[in-house]
Amino acid sequence: MQIKFPLLSVCIITYNHENFIAQAIESVLMQKTNFDFEIIIGEDCSADKTREICQTFKNNYPEKIKLLLNDENIGMMPNFIRALKACTDKYIALLEGDDFWTDPDKLQKQVDFLEANPGYAICFHNSNLLYEDDPLKKSLFIQHKIKSTFSLKDILKGNFIPTQSCVFRNNLIKDYPEWFYHALPGDWFLHIFNAHFGLIKYSDEVMSTYRIHAGGVYSGEPKISNFEKTIASLNAYYYDIDIRYRGIIKRNISRRYFSIGKLLLKENHRKEALNKTLTSLKIYPLNILFVPFHYLKFFGLLLLPGNLSVRRKGQRFSGQDNINKRMEPS
Repeated sequence: MQIKFPLLSVCIITYNHENFIAQAIESVLMQKTNFDFEIIIGEDCSADKTREICQTFKNNYPEKIKLLLNDENIGMMPNFIRALKACTDKYIALLEGDDFWTDPDKLQKQVDFLEANPGYAICFHNSNLLYEDDPLKKSLFIQHKIKSTFSLKDILKGNFIPTQSCVFRNNLIKDYPEWFYHALPGDWFLHIFNAHFGLIKYSDEVMSTYRIHAGGVYSGEPKISNFEKTIASLNAYYYDIDIRYRGIIKRNISRRYFSIGKLLLKENHRKEALNKTLTSLKIYPLNILFVPFHYLKFFGLLLLPGNLSVRRKGQRFSGQDNINKRMEPS
């Protein structure tokens, strides 16, 4: 039975995707559904021909596509939130302008599941990885067997949802906090928000492709910068979430400081690497269990139980003595 009214909004954000955006939009238009859907495209004042391509699709499908054109570049997250707020239907499907869907029944399968299972807020599936610098390389986003149902506690530990695979219930979140406009990765925190209202369903079907290229908003950024931005977002979220889950947030922050330390050490910034490692362990001391012994040995460190004091070449080393109790990023 064909449902006449729109049941789903496809949320696409795009910036400088002239080589990819047509494939993304066409992969939506090929969807076979028994319900109507709209396509919301947030175009963030691209410097290439992305806007021109989007406008052509809008002209060809005026009743299907709503094109949001920013007068100036406002940035990924403000553009994302603007597009999300323009989605008015019962469900939202996410797709970034450099990715695409591969199964014409994708939306139908996911909407059918959510319609039949009101206890779930989100559903997602596996995706292919497409490496622009090595097109013959074959890989999946999720490369091992995982469970089929996840909870808020699971998604707090880390993001395992390919953005372009996600469909979720709309209008669960009434207002986005101010810090969300600068969050990274924004889709992870969106999934966290939604997971407060229901479970997450995973299907191992491969129904989309995630493109990895140098111009990607996240993959193209320096790793240390990404870790620092994520730490800032986790710090902001720490005081918004129920106290029962704050330990998971602290562990996440701690691990990212440790990851920054490892990267700094590779770049031979030994002092900075040591400071980040000490910050990591003071935020969540149990993470010492995950620090490789050879890493500590390289610093010449002896971590003493209980107080995490450090001895180096016979002298006591206090590390960062004044770590902010609110765990503000350095």
